[in-house]
Amino acid sequence: NYLTDVSSCPRTYLDVIIEMTGKEEDILIQLLLNHLTSSNCVIDDNTRYILERLTFKSCQASHKYLYRQLIETLEMIENPSKEDFKLIVTVLKHSNDALF
Repeated sequence: NYLTDVSSCPRTYLDVIIEMTGKEEDILIQLLLNHLTSSNCVIDDNTRYILERLTFKSCQASHKYLYRQLIETLEMIENPSKEDFKLIVTVLKHSNDALF
């Protein structure tokens, strides 16, 4: 139930969700993709919180498409704030290190 609305989820619950998913970051990626799509690609505080905690270490071949889809979604954000832009660049760097 907490995974349906990322923006209103308390941080303590996000921490538990992140801990529970562990190495299965694909669950978080899918959560972020659903949320970004439904929010017209708005990076709210909780989206930022999750993005900042992605490690891309579990980037298995079977889930690479999700990581690429996340990157493509982030790239489509028009006129990101300076803070959002920095976050997107950081995520791109981490993903490049893991994917290539």
